[in-house]
Amino acid sequence: MPFVAIVLYVLFSNVSYWGMFNSILAGVFKLGNLPYVEILVGMTIGFGAYTAIYGITGIFKLRILHVPALNVLPTAMLGIMTVLIVILLNVNVRVNLDYLFFMLGPGPGFAVYVGASLGIFVLIIVLVIGIKQLLSLKPDESGLIDRKRLHPRVAAMTTLISAGLGFAMILAIGFYYPVTTIYWNNVTGVHSRYVDWSSMPVVLVFALAIVSVALGIFFLARRHLPEEAQASASRAKLSFISMTLACAQIAMVAWFSVEFDQFTAPALTGLWIYPATTLGIVASGGLVLLLLAFRQYPRGPSRVGNKLRDLVKSPIQRKLLTTAAVIAVIFVPFWFVFYQPIVSGPPLVDVPFQARLVNLSGVDVPFVGDAVYPGFEAQSNITREYMNMSGPWRVQHLNASSTHTLSPRTPHFIEKITDGQHAVTYDDSGWAVVNVPSPVSQYEDAAKYWGVTWYRKQVTIPGSFANKTIIFKLLGVNYFCDVWVDGAHVGYHEGGFTSFSFDLSAVLDPGMHVFAIRVDNPEWDKKNVFSYTIQPNGGDFFNYGGIVRELYLEASPRASISRVDVRQTGFTTANSLNGSITAEIDVAWKCLPAGTVPGDTGMLYLAVYPLVFQNETALKSRETWRFANTSAPAFTDAYPVSMIGVDGTGYRALRCSVSVPQVAFWSTKRPNLYAVIVNLTAGSTSDLYCTQTGFRNFTTAGTELRLNGSPLKLAGVSVHEQYAAPTGRSLTDEQRFWDLKCVNDTRSNWWRGSYPFHPMMYVYSDRFGLATWEESQIFWCNEPDIIAAISRGLTASIWIEMLYRDFNRPSILMWSAGNEPWAYEAFLTYLQETRAFLDAHDPNRILSFASVSSQDWTRFFRETPLRVVTPNCYGGTFEGVKGDWYNEITANLQRYGNNNPGKPIVNMEWGYWRGDANFNQTSCFLEGFRAFSENPRVQGFTWWLAFDYYGPNYYNSMGVYNMERTWHEPATFNAMVANYTTFTASNL
Repeated sequence: MPFVAIVLYVLFSNVSYWGMFNSILAGVFKLGNLPYVEILVGMTIGFGAYTAIYGITGIFKLRILHVPALNVLPTAMLGIMTVLIVILLNVNVRVNLDYLFFMLGPGPGFAVYVGASLGIFVLIIVLVIGIKQLLSLKPDESGLIDRKRLHPRVAAMTTLISAGLGFAMILAIGFYYPVTTIYWNNVTGVHSRYVDWSSMPVVLVFALAIVSVALGIFFLARRHLPEEAQASASRAKLSFISMTLACAQIAMVAWFSVEFDQFTAPALTGLWIYPATTLGIVASGGLVLLLLAFRQYPRGPSRVGNKLRDLVKSPIQRKLLTTAAVIAVIFVPFWFVFYQPIVSGPPLVDVPFQARLVNLSGVDVPFVGDAVYPGFEAQSNITREYMNMSGPWRVQHLNASSTHTLSPRTPHFIEKITDGQHAVTYDDSGWAVVNVPSPVSQYEDAAKYWGVTWYRKQVTIPGSFANKTIIFKLLGVNYFCDVWVDGAHVGYHEGGFTSFSFDLSAVLDPGMHVFAIRVDNPEWDKKNVFSYTIQPNGGDFFNYGGIVRELYLEASPRASISRVDVRQTGFTTANSLNGSITAEIDVAWKCLPAGTVPGDTGMLYLAVYPLVFQNETALKSRETWRFANTSAPAFTDAYPVSMIGVDGTGYRALRCSVSVPQVAFWSTKRPNLYAVIVNLTAGSTSDLYCTQTGFRNFTTAGTELRLNGSPLKLAGVSVHEQYAAPTGRSLTDEQRFWDLKCVNDTRSNWWRGSYPFHPMMYVYSDRFGLATWEESQIFWCNEPDIIAAISRGLTASIWIEMLYRDFNRPSILMWSAGNEPWAYEAFLTYLQETRAFLDAHDPNRILSFASVSSQDWTRFFRETPLRVVTPNCYGGTFEGVKGDWYNEITANLQRYGNNNPGKPIVNMEWGYWRGDANFNQTSCFLEGFRAFSENPRVQGFTWWLAFDYYGPNYYNSMGVYNMERTWHEPATFNAMVANYTTFTASNL
């Protein structure tokens, strides 16, 4: 009955999703569009009612419980239900049993977990009783009274089957509890990925265990005990053998532990305890028979038994003591399996993330590894030189992922992720030649390539790169990336959407060099070693892998500027168009060895200039510095600086406090921009760095959004970074610019992406005056996913890379923690940690997340707290009454407003497909717009979406434009232009 209650609770808590679940199950069962969920509900209610009536009547009339037909039926129904539930909750990595705990919430979910774990032991007892009854009772035993009662063996069989089905289901529930899932997933990963089962200590542990078992069987098989004198000698011999084997096993486990710890990275030190415990259990299990063999020699055990009997003389006390001992023995594995994971949390078993903040002279500076995480805007060729690494590379597809991709990058494990492809002398003449950037696999390809792809290229470094700081910058590689230069491993990166770099100054000099890049893009939605590890591990967009964005070498002076971050700290205005600002400008630079320049000092010159883009060609340019109006500086200053690195890092940083009495603010209608140009001189060397930025203040006031003190209305569209083959995700600047031009033509003033886009997309957004919401790659995560992400350091690392890559973009008004999570406590923790991080380092933007509108996220918006409520509203499309968009969305907005008083609402998605004969996309737009515009708390909304795109295995036609951007749906497009223009008319 509790099982029935849980199933019904989950199903009736998701009534609005029954239609979507039926569509999913139609694809699973291949039986057409049937009401699968409704059938399951009917079966569950029927089973529950039958069980309740059968059980209650059986209490008053015992013989009813022994009617064969009535007794067997519940077992059959339980079997059918179990099969259906297993299929329903294991459709993919998103829809599975951990969804049960998401729906129940933290309190009830933990109660169910405790009940499930306790139920496992109850069912073990039932199984033991059933087996005993099945094996020991005879057909002619008194179990039958006038043939009215069920035959004992039939009763035992139905008990065993029912208990077995229940045991399997409850065990699955227990191990799908999110914390337990990640703990045992990681512990299993230690054994499968890091333990060399053929190593000498492991082999010897198993060999000694086999010897122990054999000797135990030998001694136990001696039926005729020797005389007392011989028994004493045999007992001594058995003791010696047992002690010798025990000491040998202890030595083997210790040998294994020391050897194991030598091969793992410092961050993973201590993992030896898990396989060492496993080997200890194997060794102990082998010794059990030897210990039991002592019973063949009664002298020793009888003495122990006599002493125990002397201490506990009462038979009742002895039984209680025995029962307590048995319970204690059972409690140890019970605690270890089900509750120790909650206390200790999951062990860190995967390759660690490297992004972190390092405080340099009072300034928090992002580092990745031992180098500052640099800026990725193109710089002046006056002091810097570039080598484009895009173009032809030799490529080899292995079409399989490697479990060692997740291993720490120690020499021992680096050897395991290559079969020589990294070596200078490796023969790659048989490899294909492919132009990079480009996806490894396209949606249109008949055969999809997942897993490892190797890239190799011979590069001639020019003489002008000598004695320079050389940074290898990669703007996007999906998903795991390792780089070798001339056979030496120089670094790795995880994550397919943020940019990264490697300092190659020490390994590159003028001449020929061989670059080798290994990319592993695991296939999504598979239950394997990458489950709960990669982010995202599924989504409604195609998983383009490989080197999907540009890569290049940047050579700058040895003393060079790594990054410049502009943080506005205050503003005053009389008209919301212009006024004064104060700001902190953080500059980080690479230093020189002591004694390189006189006094080990230099000068840092800082200037702020208006940017003027004369035409479309200028707007498209990456060379921002060319458009600085240097004749009209808004601010200039100079600072003497030290050229000695802080704390051995080789870098320093300076925070410059800036006050500018008159600036033109950035807004969606007046995208005024500035160039911050910093010149670092040290001796005879000089380096110039330029970053584009804008000054604006974005906040909330009650239920309003405010930009520069004036109310702001947002009307926009979502975008996927995707074109048809051969482009995929590898867009050109021309295509990015065209995308934003199309967005601008709809009269949208903002756009949303579901992951970090190419950095130029945000540079162009600044110039177009298109506000944007930049979202982390935490997409469709369940509770176990976010637990793993936090414990691995993934969430902290991606936020450092995302924030500091796009720090200076005024168009980014809001950060998103992710899209449509099915998670509770861990996601709340993630939101709170991210909010604290952003409040400390980027207080000028607002954090939120795109929530599933049918669920109650009140606690997340209140307890983080989040300042803007941001649901995806799919009432009328996926939820509720199909086609009734106005009423469904109105009800959603009302519920969110009531639960989150005093906060503005910005809808993040609503939409419908083109070409549906029964329902109309334009009607969806107009009814949704009416619902939004009638609600005074709604300050913005986002149509899903601007352009058609590819899902994992389908074409999504919910765009206003087609995928080629050559045609738009006239009615929807015209309605959008008219209504968006009206809605945003009051913006300044």
